[in-house]
Amino acid sequence: RALADRNEPQLAHLHEALAEARKRMAKEDPMKAFELVMAVPDQVAQEQEANEDAEGVLAEARRAIEAADGLDLEPHRDRLDEAEEALAAGDGRQAAGIAESIRRSLVVEREAMDVVRRALRQRSTIEKRFKGFDDAESWGARLADIESDAEGRRWTQARRALDALSTDLDAQERDRGEAEQLLDFLRGEWRQLRAQVEAAQIGVGDQDRLDVERLLGEAESAIKRGMTSEALEALGGSDASMERLRRRT
Repeated sequence: RALADRNEPQLAHLHEALAEARKRMAKEDPMKAFELVMAVPDQVAQEQEANEDAEGVLAEARRAIEAADGLDLEPHRDRLDEAEEALAAGDGRQAAGIAESIRRSLVVEREAMDVVRRALRQRSTIEKRFKGFDDAESWGARLADIESDAEGRRWTQARRALDALSTDLDAQERDRGEAEQLLDFLRGEWRQLRAQVEAAQIGVGDQDRLDVERLLGEAESAIKRGMTSEALEALGGSDASMERLRRRT
């Protein structure tokens, strides 16, 4: 009776159990038949309960879509259609799972939209972080791509790109700060060493002295242009030149 007119695919195994139980009864094995079907009514009831619960979850997902503003809702509506088809087929668990994923996705997209919109309202602040850099055009292109995604309501994609941009800028600023500290340190070292060099009568035309001054200047310029790797290379060369001068004094 519990399985009467219930032909949903997810109940196929219960129909199979019932058929097997009838065979067992025909073979006068009522205990095995009982074991096969004793839980069928409860399982059918659970499926019915799942379907009823799914109806509520679908209704919530439908309201969430209707209340959403500024998002690309077409994919969510397509997923909602899938959920409704699953429920119509009697698969409440699948329907509820799809509906719940819709709700979670809407929450994620809403958060992404808020973060991206807030960041783009402060575009000038972001641009200042790479202004004057040699690769400013590349940074600007990445920011433009984020704006394009925002205009297309691809908020999750825009959020990922924004996070990557912020992470890379943070790394750039951290490396730049370290390079500035090293430059300051080497300048201090050079001020002390220069007195010893002059006392050793190593003139201003000496190649090592020229290299130290030149490379320190190149490092400073590279730091201002955002070319940290170039700055570190120049600082390494300057340090090597100073070391040679130390050995000569």
